[in-house]
Amino acid sequence: MNARSQAWLSLLFLLALHGGAYAQSCVSDRECQDGSWCNGVERCEGRYGNAMCMPAREQMCPAKKVCDEVRQTCLSMRKVEEKLADCPEGQVFSDKESKCVAKPPRP
Repeated sequence: MNARSQAWLSLLFLLALHGGAYAQSCVSDRECQDGSWCNGVERCEGRYGNAMCMPAREQMCPAKKVCDEVRQTCLSMRKVEEKLADCPEGQVFSDKESKCVAKPPRP
């Protein structure tokens, strides 16, 4: 796996870990959602008036798949590598635009 592949996978992994339910009181599961699809569905557990938000029991994608937060889907490693390989040198794949775009300049 080349450096571009590793960087892209690291970014996806960090996005999947972003957010998370925390110990807060709740009435419904909807109150506990952190906005991240990849890390699963948080839930409200406990008796009414004493319930707390709990993190998801499992992530949306199995261990051998990569989570795509933007498209809310799980990708095989082969698909990820195909996306990376399709872009010409000096460009990166943009999930937002669904195409290869010029690499942003470094600050």
